[in-house]
Amino acid sequence: MAARTVPDYTGLIISQHADKPNFLATVGIAVDPFVALQSMGAAAILATTIDNARGVPLDWIGQWVGITRRVLVPISGVYFSWNTTVAEGWNSGIWKGEFDPSGGISELPDNDYRVLIKAKIKANNSSGTIPEIYDILDAAFPGIAIDVIDNQDMTMEVLYTIADFTPIKEAILIQGLIPIKPAGVSITYTGS
Repeated sequence: MAARTVPDYTGLIISQHADKPNFLATVGIAVDPFVALQSMGAAAILATTIDNARGVPLDWIGQWVGITRRVLVPISGVYFSWNTTVAEGWNSGIWKGEFDPSGGISELPDNDYRVLIKAKIKANNSSGTIPEIYDILDAAFPGIAIDVIDNQDMTMEVLYTIADFTPIKEAILIQGLIPIKPAGVSITYTGS
């Protein structure tokens, strides 16, 4: 339904008063705040839908659904390591202290966060069957092949190719931000 305008309401005035300019002006002034409220309400509804929301309204939707925009991503290539590249070897890597973080917080951009919210909504409505888990993972990671194996002993395995994932997407999967695990089932994530 389109938002109403002042002429929509003044057009409803009966012919007996329609030719009186002062009456039309009075009615126009009286209905103008309500027309503005209707327009603002329609804009607010449009701005808070998942497909149109940006920034803070999208954060509100995410909070309502139960997922945050901030993802803890493992820090790599910074701390000293014996068995990695030259960049982390002698005279290059930083020694990891007792209280140094092993991960950093990364904020998802709106498009990635929107995809994550939609996947979380699917997960919230899931009963935990394997086909539903595939639907959820496909919604969260479109175009990426992920295998789910039910071991029939209250355990599941999720197999994925590390090269297909960015560190942020891998953190989303491994940290269980999208709950695909049925109740009472343990799950392991294996990247190759």
